[in-house]
Amino acid sequence: RRQRQMCIRDSRYPDAHYNLAETLFALGEIEDARDHWRAYLDLDPTSSWAATVRTRLDTTEEVVDEGREPS
Repeated sequence: RRQRQMCIRDSRYPDAHYNLAETLFALGEIEDARDHWRAYLDLDPTSSWAATVRTRLDTTEEVVDEGREPS
């Protein structure tokens, strides 16, 4: 799994970052998910999913800051 993450970190495909972020989020790996959501926004900041990604980042920032599990 770690090898897969390393490969995608260099990816220029925003959808790959988005999908990996969603998977990592579901697995509870919030900080890694946030890294990939940010990469997604760097690559495609005006996409139809950008607002959703920004909401995810805002919501998970609170989770990370408080050290609690996501709801």
